[in-house]
Amino acid sequence: MNRIALNRIALHPIAHWTFACLALAGCTSESSGFTKQEVRAIGETEVDYCEEFGWYGDGECDSFCLEADSDCGGCIRTGCSGEICGDTPIDSTCEFRPEYACYNEHGACERQADGACGWTETPELSACLDDPSPEVGECRRTGCSGQICADEDIASTCEVLPEDACYADHGICGRQDDGECGWMETAELEACLMDPTPDPEPEPDPGECRRTGCSGELCSAEDIASTCEVRPEFVCYQRYGVCGGGEDGCGWEDTPALRDCLAEFGL
Repeated sequence: MNRIALNRIALHPIAHWTFACLALAGCTSESSGFTKQEVRAIGETEVDYCEEFGWYGDGECDSFCLEADSDCGGCIRTGCSGEICGDTPIDSTCEFRPEYACYNEHGACERQADGACGWTETPELSACLDDPSPEVGECRRTGCSGQICADEDIASTCEVLPEDACYADHGICGRQDDGECGWMETAELEACLMDPTPDPEPEPDPGECRRTGCSGELCSAEDIASTCEVRPEFVCYQRYGVCGGGEDGCGWEDTPALRDCLAEFGL
């Protein structure tokens, strides 16, 4: 190996460690002392650190892995008005705020660099959040769930209909040819309105452990109704909870990711 190549390896501590490990064939994740944050900072690499350190399927989504991490599900818009970006459905109050329209119109719900689902920062989204209130006479989303397109604020009942999600996900609110505000006709919106109800998830077998409760915060072998109080720590169960059965019955599996998340809320 030439001097230039050796100097390049020495410039980065992780690259230096990788070179040394290949030479000595005796390094482990424990001996490396590197964290996921440090490996994530490297960017593109041909070394599969997730395989090397056992990070595949460890209960935490690692989007930087070379192969798909089974912990990373698809990101979805959730909440009553599609104002939340997550990987599991989350209930929220049906209060429609002006900034929710920013997420609906400019928000890209995607897996972020830290592995969590979130809104990708774009100039359009940032500009809208800085000034989310439309000018008088401008077409805007209104109604309790943002399901109405008009040029003035309109109060509506907070009854959530299946087609409301179509407007949240695919609706473009703008001025029509007749001068009135309305939803732009698009193939995506039309297809959704024709079949607004998604296919139901298969019912679990009797006695099988499943997520239940109003916010999916419980793990049980039967459906349990709970108060629809949404607590901050519920996101830990929704994002990292693995509902399984043991000698004591159904419960959340004690994974490092779940423990770390709950610890952030003092639990």
